[in-house]
Amino acid sequence: MPVHGRRTRVVLGCAAMATLAAIAVDLVGPGRRVDTWLWDRVAPLVASNVADTDTVVFGLDDASITALQPLLGPWPYQRDIWAHVLRYLDTAGAAHVTLDVLLTDPRPGDEQLGDVLAGLDNVALAAVAVPFQIGADREDVPPTRAIRIDPDAPARTSSDLVEPRPEFARRATVGVATAVPDEDGVVRRLPVVTRVGTRLYPGLSFTPLLGEDRIVGTRRTWRGPILTIGSHAIPVDEDGQVELHFPRRLPSLPTLPFADLVRAAVAPQAGGGLAGTVHGKRVFIGATALLLEEPVRTPVGSTSGVEFLRLASGLVEGGAVVRSRRWAFDGVMLIVVMAVFLAVRARESHRPRTLVLGMVGAWVVTVVVALALLTWAQQRVAMFTPMAAASMAAIMLGLADLARLQRERARLEADTLAAERASELKTQFLNHVAHELRTPVTAILGFGRLIVEGRTPSATEEYARVISRNGAHLLHLVNNLLDDATLSVGRARVAPQPIAVRVLVSDVLATMEGLPRQDGVALSGEVAVGVPPYLLIDALRVRQVLLNLLANAMKFTEAGSIHLSVDWDARAMIVRVTDTGSGMTPSVLARAFDEFELGDPRAIRAGGTGLGLSVSRRLARLMGGDLVAVSTEGRGSCFTFTLPTRVVDAPPGIDGVSEPFPDAIDEAGPLVLVCDDVEDIQQLFAVVLASAGARVETVNNGADAVTETLRLWPDAVVMDLDLPGQDGIVTVQALRRQGYDGPVIAVSGSGNDREASLRQHGFTDSARKPVSSALLIDLVSRHVRGWQPRSSVPRPKV
Repeated sequence: MPVHGRRTRVVLGCAAMATLAAIAVDLVGPGRRVDTWLWDRVAPLVASNVADTDTVVFGLDDASITALQPLLGPWPYQRDIWAHVLRYLDTAGAAHVTLDVLLTDPRPGDEQLGDVLAGLDNVALAAVAVPFQIGADREDVPPTRAIRIDPDAPARTSSDLVEPRPEFARRATVGVATAVPDEDGVVRRLPVVTRVGTRLYPGLSFTPLLGEDRIVGTRRTWRGPILTIGSHAIPVDEDGQVELHFPRRLPSLPTLPFADLVRAAVAPQAGGGLAGTVHGKRVFIGATALLLEEPVRTPVGSTSGVEFLRLASGLVEGGAVVRSRRWAFDGVMLIVVMAVFLAVRARESHRPRTLVLGMVGAWVVTVVVALALLTWAQQRVAMFTPMAAASMAAIMLGLADLARLQRERARLEADTLAAERASELKTQFLNHVAHELRTPVTAILGFGRLIVEGRTPSATEEYARVISRNGAHLLHLVNNLLDDATLSVGRARVAPQPIAVRVLVSDVLATMEGLPRQDGVALSGEVAVGVPPYLLIDALRVRQVLLNLLANAMKFTEAGSIHLSVDWDARAMIVRVTDTGSGMTPSVLARAFDEFELGDPRAIRAGGTGLGLSVSRRLARLMGGDLVAVSTEGRGSCFTFTLPTRVVDAPPGIDGVSEPFPDAIDEAGPLVLVCDDVEDIQQLFAVVLASAGARVETVNNGADAVTETLRLWPDAVVMDLDLPGQDGIVTVQALRRQGYDGPVIAVSGSGNDREASLRQHGFTDSARKPVSSALLIDLVSRHVRGWQPRSSVPRPKV
C-alpha cells in the first residue's frame, strides 16, 4: 500500500477510536459532568442580563422579624397577618402573589386566611415534594384550584408533598417550590410539572405565568416535548424539567423588607407608599435570611429561595431557557468538529504542531457552534464529546507519529547497515568480476596470439577450443551483468507472444550444444506429449532463464547428465532442469538465489558473477511465475521454473515446425543476405553458412540491405538490429513495404527489450548474440524451404 494511503488509514483509525472513546466516557457519566462544567462557563457568554421590572420580592429576613416583634410578636405569626397582607396586595392591584411560606400546621387566624383566599384567584401557595409517603391518600385531597394539566404531560415524579392545609389548598393555587440540584449541588433546571400519584402540580415559579384559561398543555416535537403555560412555550426534558439559561451574574434586583409590607397592611398610614410599588406587579414573599433557609446554588452564584423563584419565573417569561441535548445535534456537532481537526491535520500532517493546532481549532469550533445553536435555536449540544474526541485523536496521532518515527529510525538504521553490507558485497563483487573478466580475456588474447604467430600449428585446434570456452564464459558474465542492471532499474518488460514451445526448447538446446562442457556429460531435453504446441509467453525472457539454468548446471556437473523437461498442468508451463552434479548443502541452497552470492568455495572455483540464479528468479517472477530449487549434496540439483500462461493458436504465417520442408531448392544452396555493421560478424556468419552449403552476400547498413534484397531477392536475410543510419526495425519495415516476403531473421547484441516484439515489426524469427554455429544454421534452415544443410550440429530431439 502507498505510504500516503497507509497514513490516511492511521489518521482515520485514530479519529474513529478517539470518537468512540469520547462517546463512551460521555455515556458512562464522567463526560456528562465535565460537559455540564463546560456549559456553565460557556452558556452565560451569550445570556442577556435580567432586568425584571414586573416583579417585587418581599424578603422575610432577620431584620424584618426583629422590626415586627413589637407589633406581631415572635415568629411564626398568626394566620390573620397573612390574611391582612393578601387583602392589602389585592387592594393595591398586585397582578399575582406567590407566598413561599409553608402553611401546614393549624394556627390562630386560619379561618380568616381561608376566607381571604376564597375571594382571590391570583394567589399561589408553596408545597414541597418529598421522596417518601407522609400523609393520607392523595385521592381525598381536592385538586389544585382551577388548573387543568394535560395528564400525558412529562412530569417529575414524587412520592408525596408537604403542602398547605386542605382549607387553604381548596381556595388557592398550589405550586411545588422544590428545586432539585444536580450531583454537584447546583440547581440548573426546575420541574415544570410534578406528579404525585395521579395528581399533577405546577412548579411554584410558573404559577404567575398561567393565563386566564389556567391550562398546562403538551405537544411533542422532534426536538423534545414542550409544555404550554399561558402564552409561554417551555421546552422540557422527558422528566418535565426546564433547563434555565442563567445570565453572566445574578441580577441586582431590589428585595424589599417584609416588615414594610406588614406595616402597610396592618397600619396603612405607615406604608402608603407601597401601593404604587406593587400595582400591576407579580409579588413574591418568602424567606431570605440564611438562618431561616439554605441558599439555592446556581451556576452563577447562590441566592435565597424566594429570589430564585423570581429569577426562574423571569427567565422562563423572557424565553431564557435551553432545550435538552438531542443525539442528532450532538452527532452533527461531533462530525463538524472532527472534520475541522482532520482538515487542519491534513494541511501539514508532517508537522507535530499541527496536532496542537488541530486540537485547539476543534475546541474553538466546539464553543462557537455551541454558542450559535444556543443563541439561534435555544439548543444545548454536547461540548465534552467533540473536544475530548479531538484531544484523544491528537494524543493517539502523536503517539502514532512517535511510533512511526521510531520505526523510521529503526528502518533507517537497518537500511544504513544494509547499505553498508551491500557496499561491502558490491566491492567484493567488483573485485571478483574484475578477476573473472581478466581471466578469460587473458586466455583469449594469449591463445589468439599463439594462433596468429603460428608457433605450434598442430595445437591450433586445441587453442581454438580454449578461446571458444573462455569466450562463452566471458559472454555469460556480460549477459548476467546486463540482465541484472536492467532488472535493478525497473526497465525490464514482458511482451508475451504466441510461441512454439518445442521450437523454443530446440533453440535453447542447440545453443547449449555449441558451448563447451565436461567430457562425458550428456545434455538432453524432453517436451511432454500434453504440452500445447503454442503458448502465450515471452520467448526472450524464457530463453534467458533456461540458458542460465543450463549454464549453471554445466558449471557444477563433471559427470553424468543434464536434462531439461517441459510439462503442462492446464494452467502453467513447468520446466525442470535436473543435473547429476555436486549438489548443494542446505545452507548454500538457502542463499543460492541471493544476489552476488559466492559463499560456496565450489561456486568460486566454477567461476561466474553470482548473478545467474538471482537474475533467473527475478525474471521468472517478472513473468508471474517462480523459480525454486531442491538439491542434495553429492547427488545433484533440480531447478523448477513455473510459468502461468495460456494456450493460443499458431500466429498467422508462422509455421513453427522444425522438420524439413518437402519442396526442393537449387542444389547450389539458398542465397542468404547477411547485414551487420561489424565486418568480423559478417565474415563469421558467412563462413558458418557457407560451410553448411548456403551462398552468402554481405552488406553493412540498412539502406544497402534494402537495395541488395530487392536486387537479389535472397532466400533469407540475417539482419543485425543495431545498424548505422537506419536500424533493423526500420529496414525490415521498408523491405515488407517493397513486397519482400521471405524470412528475415533478427540478430541482436544489445540487452534492449525490442526483441520481445520483433514479429510485430515484420521479422520472422530472432536470436541474441552470440549465436552459435548450430543455432545460426538451424534458424536459417527452419525458414528456408527444402534446404538440408551439409553439416550442422544435430538438433536435439524434443
